[in-house]
Amino acid sequence: MKIFQKILSVIARGPRCWCSCTGQTLIEVLVALSVITVIVTSITIAAITSLNNAEFVKNQNLATQYAQQGMEIMRFMRNTNYGTFVTLSQHYCLADTCRQIETNPAASDYITCGPNSGVCNPNVSNTFVREITIYNDTPGGGSPNQCQYGTYVISSVSWADNKCTSRVNPYCHSVKLSSCFSSGDVVPAPS
Repeated sequence: MKIFQKILSVIARGPRCWCSCTGQTLIEVLVALSVITVIVTSITIAAITSLNNAEFVKNQNLATQYAQQGMEIMRFMRNTNYGTFVTLSQHYCLADTCRQIETNPAASDYITCGPNSGVCNPNVSNTFVREITIYNDTPGGGSPNQCQYGTYVISSVSWADNKCTSRVNPYCHSVKLSSCFSSGDVVPAPS
């Protein structure tokens, strides 16, 4: 506390003091400036960390919404076209422009809404990668299908930020939702 009082008294005296200051006062000023630098640096680091955490939480919330939207698209497809839905069984990249999974290779949105055996590129808001994986096989025997009856659907949304340093998996953050879809709760559309 004495150091801060000394700094304030030196500052209050103004520039005329510098010509008559002793070496001890100069050392005290340097120590005080060092302390102030450490405090300002600490506050800056805390603010940057806070902003990074806020950005991560925002992206995590958006990814969760996009994964839920992927599940809703699958639910809509199951409810409106169950015959096609039960034939789906692979990996799909589902862009934000898709309203359903496209099974016709001649369709204009087949590339962004159709099957994909490779890696999906950012396809939602140019930041997120939304993927849908569908298993229609029988559970067990090494199958990831966890549904006793019906179709197992995984909707995952991944994104990258400055914490992702791997070249193998540049999208190090992800949200995954999974659900079992069956024909038991299909409600016919009103005519």
